[in-house]
Amino acid sequence: MRIVVLDPGGYTAHYNGNLCHELALRGHEVRLDTSRYLFENVEPLGGYEVRHLFFNSIPRHGGISRWGPTRQLAKAVVYPTELRSWARLLRRDPPDVLHVQWSHLPPLDVRVFRSLQQEGVRLVFTAHELPRGRRGPWVGAFSELCRLAEAVVVHASAPAQRLVAELGVPEARVHVVPMGGPGRYAAAPVSRADARSRLGIDEGVQLALFFGLIKPHKGLDVLLESLPLARRRLPSLQLLVAGRPMVRWRRYDAQIEALGLRDVVHLRLDFVPSEELNVVFGAADAVVTPYKRAAQSMVVLTAWQFGRPVLATRVGGLPELIRDGVSGRLAEPNDPVDLARVLTDMLSDEEGLKRMSSGAVAMSSGPHAWGSIAATHEQIYESLEVRDESRPSRHTAGRSRS
Repeated sequence: MRIVVLDPGGYTAHYNGNLCHELALRGHEVRLDTSRYLFENVEPLGGYEVRHLFFNSIPRHGGISRWGPTRQLAKAVVYPTELRSWARLLRRDPPDVLHVQWSHLPPLDVRVFRSLQQEGVRLVFTAHELPRGRRGPWVGAFSELCRLAEAVVVHASAPAQRLVAELGVPEARVHVVPMGGPGRYAAAPVSRADARSRLGIDEGVQLALFFGLIKPHKGLDVLLESLPLARRRLPSLQLLVAGRPMVRWRRYDAQIEALGLRDVVHLRLDFVPSEELNVVFGAADAVVTPYKRAAQSMVVLTAWQFGRPVLATRVGGLPELIRDGVSGRLAEPNDPVDLARVLTDMLSDEEGLKRMSSGAVAMSSGPHAWGSIAATHEQIYESLEVRDESRPSRHTAGRSRS
């Protein structure tokens, strides 16, 4: 089967690479059409072709890469031309399946994808995130794209239910497929002692980790507010914040100062490259994702790959992802008191931490393993051919299929 995976913005570069690699291992001819990842060079894992066809004229380094609105404006200017150029290339050599990972500009995307679909290209769309609102041209175009696709992939049942109930997508077209972690991009685990030595953190403290791009909806402010409460029970508790701020840091810095946390919060305020994930996750006793809203979380899957249990909030698909007490714990969102309670309960239970660490590894190597995820995608692709063999197609008669 010939598969093209499309992610114009390069938003999920590691996800794309793992999926394409595993599909190629299963005997498919795979190509990834995307842009270069903003934060680090993500090399292909092998077995598939990569074409960087979008946003090459916009620098990844310097002022335009730092200021979100400026970069988004530049991308909006060039994207229509680049998308149409990409579509012309696709028409010259159409795949069996076009799998769109992200819709960069839904009002334009839906027109281009519809024209390709009318010419025989089967369309699959992964809705990594759903729009927050229910009305407006952007939401309307996104909904239209979901209804246009012959299969829509989501990572939890909550967004699947919303696709059907609110966006009008036929239930038979919606597929819940687990999300995978960094997979082959992550370095081998290191010992807790080694990781803490590299970071300059005392081996004797209890360490929670907040990881990832720092945005308001991720709830770092709630976690900071909970920390003094948690330290009343666990005076040795400290926090490592590792990730690049996508908003001005001064608000969090002022909060750290006001709460008297300067000596117990360790800061690494920059993007953490893949080869260093083993250090920041290896140093932690547990990972905290105190999100105010979320569909799913790659941070959870990364923590599990390194055997770290996760304390998450009950938002979006996280309660479905994390079995309370098995691979992590759950707390109420926007509630520093409950977050502190669950965090101290979690870190005070040494046997529970070991049990949840084993549960995390089992989840990472089981349903969230990339081989399993690719096999499920393969079944989705093949079901489209079985269901709709009568569709007109531009595919050449001699093209081989796996």
